[in-house]
Amino acid sequence: MDLQTQGKMEMIVAMALSGTIGIFAYFSGLSEFAIVLWRCMMGSAVLLLVCWRRGYLSSRHLSRRSVVLALLGGAALLANWLFLFAAYRRASISISGLVYNLQPFILAGLSAWILHERTRRDHIVWACVGLAGLAIVAFAGLDEGVDNEFLIGLGCAVCAAFFYALAALSAKLLRGMPPHLVALIQFAAGSVVLLPLIGSSLPSTDVASITSIATLGVVHTGFMYILLYGAFQKLNPGTAAALAFINPVVTILSEALILHRSFSTLQYFGGAIILLAVLGATAFRREDA
Repeated sequence: MDLQTQGKMEMIVAMALSGTIGIFAYFSGLSEFAIVLWRCMMGSAVLLLVCWRRGYLSSRHLSRRSVVLALLGGAALLANWLFLFAAYRRASISISGLVYNLQPFILAGLSAWILHERTRRDHIVWACVGLAGLAIVAFAGLDEGVDNEFLIGLGCAVCAAFFYALAALSAKLLRGMPPHLVALIQFAAGSVVLLPLIGSSLPSTDVASITSIATLGVVHTGFMYILLYGAFQKLNPGTAAALAFINPVVTILSEALILHRSFSTLQYFGGAIILLAVLGATAFRREDA
């Protein structure tokens, strides 16, 4: 299996798993800070074992530059998670997930600014289309008489997309460093930052809560980020963004089927415009050699 095919398979599985994060967060019953803390701690434990078994803890993989970039990406990832779980709680899982998909445009902008990559004119046009979809989602919510929490949730989803793009950019700059080690450094740093909150972050004794937080930590963090960072290092941003469509589809289906939530036609129309914008920006992009 060539690297491109392997990267696509990793991205597909990672995005399918990512689409169910909101459901497990809902059943955990914990705050966004508690969820992120447990994800960081359990993800670190999983990845420490994997890195040790594979010999990735040697000094040849740990240059000063790579560690600094990994830590900066970890800070972005931590902020991404906190904003995303805050968005889930305020603006629903599906709507937040749709708005979150603006991140490819943010990543393209950051790549142009920091890496001096060329920005295509059509990409700018599609970014404007995506912002129009975001505006429709917001105004549709206002028409339904939602409170300010909904708009705050949308803002949190946009912030989450921005910090996700920063984390993805750091992973892109770390090509050659094992993705398992990148994620381990980031999760360990997040654990240290949030550890003082552990006293107020304990899950209840309810089986659903314990099972949900354990799944989020082991599967959606340790396993998923090995796949996700591996895919980032093998694929160009256009291909990764196109495969990211799996995430919102799984998110919407899981919320509708499990939580039985529905939203207005206009809100889904705005979300469809966002996804159309991402598709338009990536579908005809030539893959890098």
